[in-house]
Amino acid sequence: MTRVVIIGGGAAGINTAQALAKNLTEADDTEVVVLEKNSFFYHVVGAPRAYVDADYTDKMFIPYDNAIPKHSAKFVRIVRGVATRISAETNQVSYHAIGSDDRQSEATETLQFDYLVLATGSSYSVPIKPDNRDFARLATEAKLQEEPPVAAMILPLGPCGGVSQLPVWGGVVFGDWVTWMIKSRDYFAGYIWSSIGATVPK
Repeated sequence: MTRVVIIGGGAAGINTAQALAKNLTEADDTEVVVLEKNSFFYHVVGAPRAYVDADYTDKMFIPYDNAIPKHSAKFVRIVRGVATRISAETNQVSYHAIGSDDRQSEATETLQFDYLVLATGSSYSVPIKPDNRDFARLATEAKLQEEPPVAAMILPLGPCGGVSQLPVWGGVVFGDWVTWMIKSRDYFAGYIWSSIGATVPK
């Protein structure tokens, strides 16, 4: 049997697995294994919005339970674990399994592969990305709204007119914080600025 191992269950990894699940059948004699450390898909683009909207936090964590179509479950599966080594000589991935208690096993297990997809994504500070060393949802969830409530002033820096920054700006405008925005341009979808009652000074 041919085996495809995908390391990482983020947007690229899970979409690859779903595409294979859609196009493969049992007759293809191919197994797809996604190796992912978390039990949930983390909606990273929505993280800034969760800073300012407590009700949005639950939407950040999407369980993998229904990620793979039922008809593909026999040959596409998600294994919870952390990859520790890849051997090109033996076509093996070594990993530590993660249990339902969110603890990493000390035992090393291996997965043989014929094809390997590296979809590990990027790393960033919590809560923009989940902690690489803490696999419990609560660890990330607790960080999501830790900072803004204790701040009297918020200063968004960087490309503040993007898809992930606008929800923060909107939440801040309607909140109790004093806010400033530093932006390289004086335009971005003017109707959006007016809809949240914001103005960008020249």
